[in-house]
Amino acid sequence: MKIPLKKLVGTLSLALIFFSYQSVSVFAKDLTIVTVEKSDENQELIVSEDSIVNAELGTLIPKMIVKDGAEIVEINAEVHTLEVISQNTVELIGDGNITEVIISTQSNVAINTTGNINKLQITNSASRIVVKEGTKIAELRIPVGTKVTDIITNYEQAKDRFENIIGGESVQPESPELTTPPAEEPPVVEEEPTTPPVVEEEPTTPPVVEEEPISPPVTMSMAYNDKPIEPVTSLLEGYMWSLFRVTLTGDTFKSNFRVDNVQFGGDLAGLSINGYVPPGSSYWGLGMNEVILDGVNGTITNETGHGTITLDGTSLEGGKSVTLNVTVSAP
Repeated sequence: MKIPLKKLVGTLSLALIFFSYQSVSVFAKDLTIVTVEKSDENQELIVSEDSIVNAELGTLIPKMIVKDGAEIVEINAEVHTLEVISQNTVELIGDGNITEVIISTQSNVAINTTGNINKLQITNSASRIVVKEGTKIAELRIPVGTKVTDIITNYEQAKDRFENIIGGESVQPESPELTTPPAEEPPVVEEEPTTPPVVEEEPTTPPVVEEEPISPPVTMSMAYNDKPIEPVTSLLEGYMWSLFRVTLTGDTFKSNFRVDNVQFGGDLAGLSINGYVPPGSSYWGLGMNEVILDGVNGTITNETGHGTITLDGTSLEGGKSVTLNVTVSAP
């Protein structure tokens, strides 16, 4: 379900400074005020006009889409995924924290937010982005083969605002060719034939091999965190946002467990994780064989009817990966 922009507190007329590349212009805008309440937390917000987006304390907007018609969007809310598909010039302002920003348009986008952005992903090589002072971006992803100085037009001024850059051009150093000198042939020495001595072999007893006991297979189960004793073996197609408790049988988690140790496959490939409660957390009553995956979110697409959740062996004491198969069905 999408949140309509008719749910307004009012409009606000502001004089704003908009930066496009190196030019500066000043103009006034009437901004529509949209307030997202706790009851709207699992809904998609589409913005198609100049707006100020606020959220009730503790509310997370799972997905916000900026479409044609919106040129200035002020975001004062926690947002998981912000996607810009507008074909007109857009400026993003505000102090909200955003997990992921996806820009798929070839228009000019200015990012002038003061909150944290975990990932900025540019999927269109024709995009032109300006990142203003005060914006902090942990990871920048750009199309392979592009130049970051083309995508980020003020890169020289903004390069300290990125912690990590993935994609773009990569140049591999040429390896020098190694030539091996021809080996000299050893001189031929004629040896006199010799008769080997006869050796009587003593009978040998084959060594006794002790077989290691076969350990039972490691299994995992998953349940909604508020119903930890009811295993979840099937999920419905569509968007979801849930807390899951994962339990191991026959193995335990390492204390340095990370969310990137969890991979979703099959029809669950569109899911991601917002955070986690580590194993052994006494406040949550977790053993070392349990973790809570906080904010498992994304879109489940029923293509094959099957999905997988795999825990990488690097996160387990036994060192072997374990997979849970989940049935996916239509709603």
